[in-house]
Amino acid sequence: MKTTKIITALLLAILCTPIFTSCNSKDEVEKVSSPSSPRSLTAASGKVYIVQYDGHVTQLDTTNLSLGQTITVGANPDASVIVNNKLYVANTGGMAAIMDSTISVIDLSTFKETKKIKVNLNPAGIKADSYGDVYVISNGDYTNIPGKFQRIEAGTDKVTDIDVKAKNFDIIGDNAYISNFEYDKNFAVSNKTIAIYDVKNEKLVNANIISTEIVKTPYCIDVNPVTKDIYLGVTDYTNNGKMYCFKEDGTYNFEFNTGVNPSKTVFSKDNKSLIVLNEGKYEANNAGLNFFDLTTKTSTDNYFLLKNNRGLGDTGQDMIRYGSKIYIAVYKSSIIEVIDAVTGISIKTIPMVTLTDKVAK
Repeated sequence: MKTTKIITALLLAILCTPIFTSCNSKDEVEKVSSPSSPRSLTAASGKVYIVQYDGHVTQLDTTNLSLGQTITVGANPDASVIVNNKLYVANTGGMAAIMDSTISVIDLSTFKETKKIKVNLNPAGIKADSYGDVYVISNGDYTNIPGKFQRIEAGTDKVTDIDVKAKNFDIIGDNAYISNFEYDKNFAVSNKTIAIYDVKNEKLVNANIISTEIVKTPYCIDVNPVTKDIYLGVTDYTNNGKMYCFKEDGTYNFEFNTGVNPSKTVFSKDNKSLIVLNEGKYEANNAGLNFFDLTTKTSTDNYFLLKNNRGLGDTGQDMIRYGSKIYIAVYKSSIIEVIDAVTGISIKTIPMVTLTDKVAK
């Protein structure tokens, strides 16, 4: 009986230790996992950095494909870029009551946020040049506050407006390739352009290098770092899209059909092929890949499905090639799909969740 009382007392002492449960109230705190909606991907020094729309960034070890530390950034973070051992994350605040206007700066050596840099409202696109400057496209509030193209100066973090209209862009070498379009009075898309901005001398070189008539709405732009060919994906948001390829000077090269909402292009290591990520329609579960052979100029539709006998998921948001693997952020499905960069075969599907405290009454 005495032994039983001692054991009972010890159990009560453990239970009343205020770690997750308080014995002085009826509230119980537990860790609850929720989908975290991966939005953008960057990689450096053996890690992929996953920006999650719920306000976090998580490390992924590329050797064992295990998730590591998670830190908090701003509201509804979207695009990201790495330069000078720092990760810059655009906090859009797109789902918040008040949109954000900051860029989180994360020191990768400590994986801690060191500051937030104030830019224009609703920053959504971000890239860096080889000189350490970071360039940001913001959307404003779509009514009273216009979008902007801005530069964050390396070393000082001074933010400067650039007098160039921009919806999307890529930076290769000393050139920023900037895609833009406008809406006419009937809300039809018009004035579709690709401008060249010299990031070294900080000046506009050419306001528009293309003369080809572009059907549908420009949705993504990626530049081949070897050939400097420009890939412009277009969409009508419902039907299959199209990918245009232009030479470095804007001369039309070729085109091919894609899936719905082509959102990202990555190039093979040997530069003989490319893969296009098709975002698909939100909640239609039709994200997918196109494989394009640059030698034969032939496209393979539904590439992921053909290689893996299953769909990619819902809303393909971003894709990068790092080492021998391709990493794909599938937003609505809340997964990172890792495939072999050569074969296209899935290596691992990684569920993305965030642990939060929940108080149960």
